[in-house]
Amino acid sequence: MSKIFRAAAPLTSRIAPVLGAVLVLIGLMASSQLHLAQVTAGSTVTTDKNDYAPGETVAISGSGWIPGQPVALHIEESDNDLPWDVSATPDAAGNFSNSDFVIQSHDIGVVFTLTATQGSVVATTQFTDVVGPGVALNGDPGGFEIQGGAVATAGGGHTDWIANGVGTTGLLTNPGGVPIDSTVTYRRLDAYNGTDDIFSGSHGINDNPNTYTWKTASAGNKGDLNNVYVHISKDSAGHRWVTASADRLSNNGTSFVDFELTQADLTQVTDVGCSSAPCGHFVTNPAGAVAGDPLFATGGRIVNDLLVTAQYNSVGRHHRIYWRGQRIRGNQHSGWGVGALRRLRRHNLLEEPVCRDVDRCHRTNSSKC
Repeated sequence: MSKIFRAAAPLTSRIAPVLGAVLVLIGLMASSQLHLAQVTAGSTVTTDKNDYAPGETVAISGSGWIPGQPVALHIEESDNDLPWDVSATPDAAGNFSNSDFVIQSHDIGVVFTLTATQGSVVATTQFTDVVGPGVALNGDPGGFEIQGGAVATAGGGHTDWIANGVGTTGLLTNPGGVPIDSTVTYRRLDAYNGTDDIFSGSHGINDNPNTYTWKTASAGNKGDLNNVYVHISKDSAGHRWVTASADRLSNNGTSFVDFELTQADLTQVTDVGCSSAPCGHFVTNPAGAVAGDPLFATGGRIVNDLLVTAQYNSVGRHHRIYWRGQRIRGNQHSGWGVGALRRLRRHNLLEEPVCRDVDRCHRTNSSKC
């Protein structure tokens, strides 16, 4: 079951003015091992690298194909950009090569799936455009450091969750993990490994939040959150940045951590007479539960609400980061529009999105404080 966390301070006034921007997730910490090919009939397709930067050419190679018969090459992009299609003809040895595909500047963070087809024979591989460690120039002293940990690099001159000596800046006390400036850094601390308030029933991301219900029970270890942090900053150009982080009790099993930026207030209400008390439901303001309510036709949400989801798989070693923007078509709610998708290799840490102006998002890692 999923735990329930509510913001300790209203973020709408800080975030809403920039929710209309396009979110691009960048700053991934490591190249994912996505190139493991699925092959039939001994035919293969590979690329010269697992990860590329904008402007680089992808060198595609194939082997084990029938000579002289064209092989269709098809590339799908995780950001739903138009697919790429060409063909290559294997030589007498059954090999082919192609260097026509070039990574574009807007491809940062994209996962590419390359499929080679010749008749009924199909081979696939994946590659990425992933940005390595760096610094998010979010207005914090020296910028927020993206290097795979919650502690700043000694002598680096940057900001991280925890400072590390002279020349570094921390947002939290150490020990304790308490926000140093509670006006811009918020902590939601929740008990773990025991009875807690959790979502009851099955709730999808496109569901009206007025239909969400909660109850008192134990959360599963993989979804049992203890610390959630949100940090708001502004750079020299006046752009707002949001840095968010969370931990969970166990990384064993597939799990999701969602950071939802909504413009309507969402209130947790306690009901009388329900099972597993205390328990209850949620309501939005403006109301959106029944026909005639201001937000009913739009699913209890407002256009340009944002949802950033971290999906963790394979004992936490692989995961994807999605962003979704709320869409309205005509007068009808059409759900979240899925944006960029990310996957990378990880160990025992959870990533946090660091969002510039809610139109750029850097990723780093955070451990439990």
